[in-house]
Amino acid sequence: MVAPAFVLGSASQSASSLGYHPSGEMLAVSTVDGGVNVWNLRTHQVMAGFDLGLRAVSSVAFSPSGQVLACGGHDRRLRLWEVPTWRLLKEMRRGPQRILKIAFSPLEDILATAEDQSEVNIWHSETLTHAHTYHIPGAREASAVTFDPYGNLFVGGSDDGAIALFDLSSHTMRWSAEAHYEWTAEIAAHKSEHLAASAGDDGTIRLWNTTTGEERLVVRDYQVAGKHFQPTVYSVSFHPVLPILASGCSDQTMRLWDIYTGQQLASLQFGQKGTSLQSLRSDGEVLSVAFSPDGCSLAIGLRHKPVEVFTVDSLANLSGIA
Repeated sequence: MVAPAFVLGSASQSASSLGYHPSGEMLAVSTVDGGVNVWNLRTHQVMAGFDLGLRAVSSVAFSPSGQVLACGGHDRRLRLWEVPTWRLLKEMRRGPQRILKIAFSPLEDILATAEDQSEVNIWHSETLTHAHTYHIPGAREASAVTFDPYGNLFVGGSDDGAIALFDLSSHTMRWSAEAHYEWTAEIAAHKSEHLAASAGDDGTIRLWNTTTGEERLVVRDYQVAGKHFQPTVYSVSFHPVLPILASGCSDQTMRLWDIYTGQQLASLQFGQKGTSLQSLRSDGEVLSVAFSPDGCSLAIGLRHKPVEVFTVDSLANLSGIA
């Protein structure tokens, strides 16, 4: 078993979302009890902390400039803080709609929120003025959102597990596909290739050609006690340089995958292996994974455990990654 380089937080927390600062020197952690902590990764101390109420925060993200921290959640509020003063810049209530995921565009000063009622809304991140609304056909809610390096918008939905790619300049849907059984938990876009990964409630990770919408690869080999079942893959993250994808799952594992072959390169187990899906809804579920901007570290958010941060070198020794 590879030991983490360090841990952040307490054994009682459950990290629902992780967001690295572009400098790689800070990590924002949201928890299911409504907290947001920003950690200094050099000192391993909390730089700023916000207690926003039960289930208030489902997603956190730093802006590409690193000057703004955003969070959104089930309390229907979108909040922006100034970095590094941590002054609240803007706060907006989204009416009856919960905010499930947020993402900044890498190219423009805009922010996307994935919400109830299958809506993805685009906001000017300085003023929080509304720019546009996109809908996922057939979905009950928009459950995942991200941008690709070219500024296109990826969204995923629940009820039908569909994903779609929207062109922001023309406001048109370029393609859509059935990705997962009912729920798309997360979508990640590769930083340089025309490649995206989706994760969901059918225990699969799917890789997509973002230009054509073609499904390039499906990974589906999660097991419990030798029996196949369908856990939820909560989170995926591309390494910024190496051809590696990290995944976090309700079967209490983090796995590393080769993005070209689908081969499993390594795995880490957190908590006891269960024999049923019900037994897995417990300590050690891997709720979030995130590679650092320089690719040297992998942060892992767990249910009822501290965030564990591993060096990629230690994982390379485990897996034989070059």
